[in-house]
This record gives sequence, C-alpha cells and structure tokens, in this order.
Amino acid sequence: MELVEHITSLFDIQVDTVVIKNDSGTRFMNWVQQRQRSLRMVDVNSYGLMEWQFDSEDLKNIIMECEADHIQLNALHSSPFEIRNLNKKFNVFECLKGTWITVDNLMTLDCVSITVKERRFTCAELNTFLNHWFQGGSPRLRTLIVAVGEYNRQEVSNGLDAHLTTEKILIMSYCGTKYQITGFWEVERNDGMTIGFAFDRPTGLFWVGVWPSGIGDFIDLC
Repeated sequence: MELVEHITSLFDIQVDTVVIKNDSGTRFMNWVQQRQRSLRMVDVNSYGLMEWQFDSEDLKNIIMECEADHIQLNALHSSPFEIRNLNKKFNVFECLKGTWITVDNLMTLDCVSITVKERRFTCAELNTFLNHWFQGGSPRLRTLIVAVGEYNRQEVSNGLDAHLTTEKILIMSYCGTKYQITGFWEVERNDGMTIGFAFDRPTGLFWVGVWPSGIGDFIDLC
C-alpha cells in the first residue's frame, strides 16, 4: 500500500481498478475506498483455478464492503452461501461465477446494469422481478441479463399487459459483445418508462432493457 500511495501521490492520480484474489481480503480495497472519492471497478477473480477459490464468508464480506461503481465477480467459492439483504448500490453488477444469487437479491440491488451468467432463473422468478419493476422497483435499472433454464413467455409476463413488438431494434452488450435484439415483448409503466424482454435460446439468456417510452424504434442501451 505504501508503494501505491507513493505513486498515486507523486503523479496525482487515483486507483482505477482493484483486483482481489482469494488471499487478498478486503484491507486494500477498503484502504483505496477511504482515501479517494470513487473507485471505478473491483474485480474479484479466481482465474478459473480451484486452488484460488474464495472462502464463502470472505467473498460475502468483499461484496458487502465494496463501494466501487462496478463489481465483477469471477470468483469460485468453497461452499454454498446466501446474502439475505443485498442492499447494495453499483452502476454495474456482474456475477459471472457462482449460483448463489437469488431473485430477491436482484430486486434489492440498486444498479444500472446487472448480469448473472451461471445462476439459471425460472420463469416464475423472472415474473416476480418484472412485476417488482412494474410496481416501481429498481428505478435506475437499464439492462438485466440473466441465464434461464426454461422458456415460457406466458408465465414470465403473467399479470402484465405485455405486447409483442417486431418493428423495434434493441442493442445490448453482454460480456463485451454487442447484440441486436428484435421481436421482443414490451410493458409500459405509468411513469413513462418501458421495459422490453426476450428469451434467447442460442445463448440461454433472458434479456431485459429499460428505456423512456417514445424514444423511437432504435434503442441502444450499450
């Protein structure tokens, strides 16, 4: 930390990204968060190696203590765990490893963009989330991309006045790649915001985008 402090002070710069490995703990991350106004990204990474897996309690502590704009979780963990009250605010939340995250976690996260790669959600869970949004939840959300294990549009949109649109083009990004989505379902909320959603069988993903109603037929959320 002394070296980092010397370099950042010498050149009047800030730490942009903190990479946390299984033996790092939260000390350095918290030190950076305390000494500067903001931290762009925290990357929690096992690099695919079982010997670098995280203790589950350590991983929970990292998530709950992180104040970065963007957290990316590529962390293998030693045992199953849950976080009951994930009341955290990020601009970008990416859970690319692990199946611990729940639909309740999705609803308590305050994020612009959420991506979950391994946890496969049911249509009933996705319907719960969409109804949560329709009732005013997740006000900052613009994109949600999660893995699914089933494809039932009727169950997903149960209780919602959803209509199919084939004339609009929705642009979204997943793991650094842009995707063009057409033929999706829309629901308009009474505050003038629209949510669009679609299943993508080739990728096994469920795509959700949110935008102001009436912005046109080309919607770029990247």
